Formats: sequence, C-alpha cells, structure tokens
Amino acid sequence: MADPFLTPSGAHGRPVHRWSPPEFPDVPLYTPEQVPETNRGDVRTLEEPMPVWVRVKYAEIGALRTHGVAVAASELVVLVQTTWQVRLQEIWARRDRVSHRRLRSRSDRSAATADS
Repeated sequence: MADPFLTPSGAHGRPVHRWSPPEFPDVPLYTPEQVPETNRGDVRTLEEPMPVWVRVKYAEIGALRTHGVAVAASELVVLVQTTWQVRLQEIWARRDRVSHRRLRSRSDRSAATADS
C-alpha cells in the first residue's frame, strides 16, 4: 500500500505544498543630488577610507543624513560611498555636507555590552 503522505494529493486528500524560492521585489535606488563633474576641482584618492556623515538630498524622498565612507576628495567635494537597501551608492557631495564620524573601538563596544 502506498503512503498517502507521498501521493500527489497528500494525506487525507489535502493538496501537497510545493516549495518555490522566495520572491523579493526590486527596491528602487533613489537619485541623490550630486556636484557636477566640472565643479569638483582637483580630486585625489584618500590613502585610507574615512568614516563620515553625509547630508544628501534625494530627488524622490528629500533630505537624509546617513553614514558613509569618504574615498576621494578635493577642496570642494568629497566622494562618499554609502549604501541604500544593501546597494553601494557613490555620491559626490559638497564638503560642507560631510562631517567626520568616529567609530568606537571593539573594546568600547564590548564594555557597553557587558554593562547592559
């Protein structure tokens, strides 16, 4: 006798669930305002990436302050790498819209976790 659980109709006549991979909707990548290439000055790559805060104005959602990493700069602009919905985005931002961000050391994070 065949096992009813393994038959196409399943046990007790109920339909068998067929697995299918999950579907994820494509998240829109918003358009940041950027400094035009002609207004960037003499851009140089930074020796070491620097953690920064950047204020970005997006066409679709307005202004947003987010974290990123500065990878190149001139006296006028900074090239900031940031992420939006797990996608890398490079933004040319005016210098006055970028500020340094201090990362806590691992020992600082461990002490904060132990205190809580």
